[in-house]
Amino acid sequence: MSVADNLFIGREPKRFGLLRRKEMEKRATELMASYGFSLDVREPLNRFSVAMQQIVAICRAIDLSAKVLILDEPTASLDTQEVELLFGLMRQLRDRGVSLIFVTHFLDQVYQVSDRITVLRNGSFVGCRETRELPQIELVKMMLGRELDTHALQRAGRTLLSDKPVAAFKNYGKKGTIAPFDLEVRPGEIVGLAGLLGSGRTETAEVIFGIKPADSGTALIKGKQQTLRSPHQA
Repeated sequence: MSVADNLFIGREPKRFGLLRRKEMEKRATELMASYGFSLDVREPLNRFSVAMQQIVAICRAIDLSAKVLILDEPTASLDTQEVELLFGLMRQLRDRGVSLIFVTHFLDQVYQVSDRITVLRNGSFVGCRETRELPQIELVKMMLGRELDTHALQRAGRTLLSDKPVAAFKNYGKKGTIAPFDLEVRPGEIVGLAGLLGSGRTETAEVIFGIKPADSGTALIKGKQQTLRSPHQA
């Protein structure tokens, strides 16, 4: 389906039962342009980025006279530039009087785009505060339900950095699967692999655990070089 088809699905302009495609495409172009987006509305929507697909869906809702939009984790699969693109549209809608409920776990994004913050914990309402009056450390406290001991975190960080790695990967990778990378894991440390969909998170884990054996670099387990050819060896 094209961008125009998606924007006017179920309410296509017709005459004598026949689709007036040129009129629909003209209206679709004008609708997107009214929010600052210039694109060929004849192109299939799946050729555009996830961010633009979301923007098209939002513009469709607004054209249906929606007054309140609920956006549930809309930035989860977006990169930084795409997030800014989406936030730009959200700010435009706010300025035009549309109400938005932005559900997210990215605290920095909450402060970028919200006017008020509502915190839920374990399905229960904790509180609602003006964004400009709520320090981030206080927000974290509301989310956790307890004080955050920053000194303990700093001490733990220093301890971890002083320990020798239990596992270390140097220039580790597999051609055609994942580019060479360096990674160290210390005792008592949780290492997270973060990235967008298709960025190689799963492939990295598979190489580390021998599901897809690496063909470059070295793996050191407790200081000894190992060849990880299967999950059992890993």
